[in-house]
Amino acid sequence: MSNKPSKKILFIRLQAIGDSIITYPYIREFVDRNPDFEVHFLTRSYASGIPQHLKFFNRVWILKGKKRPVHRLPFTLLMLPFLRLQQYDIVCDLQNNRESRLIRRLLFPKKHSSFDAYSPIPAGERVYNAINNLGLNYSRPNFRRYNINIEPCIKLDENVLKVVVNPAGYFSSRNWPHDHYIEWAKEVLEYSRKKIQFVLIGIDRVEAFAKAFELEFPEHTLNLVNKTSLSQAFALIQKMDFVLSEDSGLMHMAWVSGVKTLAIFGSTRSDWSRPLGDHTMFLDSSDMECGNCMLATCKFGDNRCLTRYSSKLVFKKTLELLND
Repeated sequence: MSNKPSKKILFIRLQAIGDSIITYPYIREFVDRNPDFEVHFLTRSYASGIPQHLKFFNRVWILKGKKRPVHRLPFTLLMLPFLRLQQYDIVCDLQNNRESRLIRRLLFPKKHSSFDAYSPIPAGERVYNAINNLGLNYSRPNFRRYNINIEPCIKLDENVLKVVVNPAGYFSSRNWPHDHYIEWAKEVLEYSRKKIQFVLIGIDRVEAFAKAFELEFPEHTLNLVNKTSLSQAFALIQKMDFVLSEDSGLMHMAWVSGVKTLAIFGSTRSDWSRPLGDHTMFLDSSDMECGNCMLATCKFGDNRCLTRYSSKLVFKKTLELLND
């Protein structure tokens, strides 16, 4: 008797990288509970680096084209005949924009469900709801490390506590003060009985901070900024013990992988973006009148929603997570 899956499902998440990452544990849970399905994933080229290395996808379809929808449409239309040939039983649209809805409708699946793009609940919960609404064998996932088909770009010391420091919030209104990170790191080093290695991963946005941090803690810093691909960064996160991060793709990589994560939100809507699970904590601005403003720059000019969080408070939260 053939062990080949008897049904096909297509999950669609075209963009953005962080939101795409959030879908992985929920899709993996579906795969674990429904082994009779062949599982395909459709995404854009810039977000395809990680899913191509995840073993639970039988196939990853990559849409090319520029960011503007009018430039992407020809590539979408060119791919549709190939997707139609797959004869999907189910399409789960985890993007739910005009482009993904067009694809889903033209595939004529027997069953479909769509992501709720607007409710004020975490993105992870909305992904869960979209998959659960299919009415198949499903439950909330356990957040755990990924078996990824790529080696990290560097061999890590297994005998040290590996701590990622990630001041990568996209806007200034999402950036915790850099001197607070330095003071926090000093407290971590003073308290810890185990050797600490601070790891910095990212791109140009954090390069200046990474150099300054490395000068401050030369014996305790591994600076990998601009030295990893997206998939290599994800592979490295699987080896980490703790992540302190602003709202960014790296933060989502950490919590979906079961890595202890402390997230610091400024203007970001934490009701949408916060990490989930007992292995995570977050500090946000939702208690303030101006909180969750989503502005690129603070209208008061002082980022008060972030500066109020002292290095001592963040250190205290760090200990609570590490000692849990």
